[in-house]
Amino acid sequence: MSNRIPTELATDLLGSARMFLSALVRVLEYQPLEQATHGEVTLGQLKLLELIALTERLSIGEVASFLRVTPAAASQSIDRLVQRRLLRRSGGARDRRTSHVALTRRGRRLIADVHAVRSRTLQLTLGRLTPPELRKTTELLDRLSREIRAFDVQGQEVCMECGTHFRERCVLRGLSRCTCFYERFGNQSGRNVSHRLARIV
Repeated sequence: MSNRIPTELATDLLGSARMFLSALVRVLEYQPLEQATHGEVTLGQLKLLELIALTERLSIGEVASFLRVTPAAASQSIDRLVQRRLLRRSGGARDRRTSHVALTRRGRRLIADVHAVRSRTLQLTLGRLTPPELRKTTELLDRLSREIRAFDVQGQEVCMECGTHFRERCVLRGLSRCTCFYERFGNQSGRNVSHRLARIV
């Protein structure tokens, strides 16, 4: 039996969640990116680089699926990163849509620099919280995510809610009709995403 939640409490929850998300993106994503790359890449481009770092190699169609854009738009995004020597293409000489992309050494170094700045920022911003407090907060956020997503009637064919923050024990995996992007990719390629996480940086 579910409890009736007061409207004011629900509104406070939404406001708090929005402020948390805004602070998270601004302080732990945009600022480390700017410090490490001096504006060389956008946040969207970094997410694409991190995705390829996790999966090692992707087709243009898979990139388009992750970015939720057309293959043509995905190809343009990749071209910009290839020109900056952060990605390289392979195969698909006749049809670029069948080519695959992988990180260059320069691309891996850029990701490592961003992660290093982000790690230092995390230590500064969360250093006053104890490990038990952080674990309890994580568990509560996971529970909220699971409860809310249980009412997602539309769902998605492929779930990418975590972005590039892959977790082996995802609370949403198997909750709805959609399948995990990384799990599906690993099954198709015979690779295990979690085994590659340590090699990104």
